[in-house]
Amino acid sequence: TDITGKLSSSYVHRLAHYYMPAQWVLGVAYRPMAPMLVSVDLAHEAWVDYLDSYRNRFGSAVFRNVWVPRIGLSYRVVQSTDAVLGYSYAMSPVIDGQQSTRFIDNEKHVLSVGTQTTLPWRLKSKTAAISLGWHVQFHSLRERQFNAQSTTDPADDDPGADDTVALISGGYVL
Repeated sequence: TDITGKLSSSYVHRLAHYYMPAQWVLGVAYRPMAPMLVSVDLAHEAWVDYLDSYRNRFGSAVFRNVWVPRIGLSYRVVQSTDAVLGYSYAMSPVIDGQQSTRFIDNEKHVLSVGTQTTLPWRLKSKTAAISLGWHVQFHSLRERQFNAQSTTDPADDDPGADDTVALISGGYVL
């Protein structure tokens, strides 16, 4: 667009679609000794209900529901602070060989470490608590090979390497 004859501007809009599947989680926790808590979860993620940006539903021909096991350990290191450690694994929900859709997803291994501190807080006659926490996560994403047989772009026919990609993220909770 030429506004003044000298100034030119343009606008590019990109839409990134994000879908979070419905999840059902069953978990149990066990305290083998006073300062330690072990927890195990098993989540079921309903990927067959996936909708894309155009409200297309691909169903079980492209996606599968996946089970995601998780394990966690919490250990009281001082009176109000716990060290926490966790691990989870998620298989890719995309079924191999779905060349018509172009969906590629990775298997995910996630390792988390952090701390959780609970500070008592007195407000007049009531007692409350403030919880402070931080964590760091290491994500290991195993790349999957894919061959887009029905594509018209020859560059897309390269199945790529069977590598592992790492990502480190972190955060805090107040």
